[in-house]
Amino acid sequence: MLVLVGSGRALGVVWRLSTDTSLVVGRKDSPLLIEGDKSVSRVHATIITVAEDLSGVDVQDEGSKFGIYINGKQCPSRSLSRLLVGDKIMFGAQDSVFHLRRYPIALCVANMRTEPPSAVDRVLAVANSLGMDI
Repeated sequence: MLVLVGSGRALGVVWRLSTDTSLVVGRKDSPLLIEGDKSVSRVHATIITVAEDLSGVDVQDEGSKFGIYINGKQCPSRSLSRLLVGDKIMFGAQDSVFHLRRYPIALCVANMRTEPPSAVDRVLAVANSLGMDI
């Protein structure tokens, strides 16, 4: 599973990124909300995840005033940039910083009945539908 883990002004914020989705980052009415940072635009960026690609995500700057920085380097406005696992991304100019991490998922299936369809198969199907790497 890919997650963006906040630091700086975003300390304590964790965003789980589902595969094959696009999520808007912004300071108002956004799925990935950054509150209290006026340098973050209402619609600042879009994070695009691709199914089966757990090496990183694509980030689209949506014409934000203060931009996006990946590992300290500013990305061109309205451009698509690649964020890899381990990279640092900053939205705006006031230290709203996130790190892209990949965390494996562990499921405990001990003591589950094995009657058809097995509970294990159902758990695995749900986990796969959520984009979890099992």
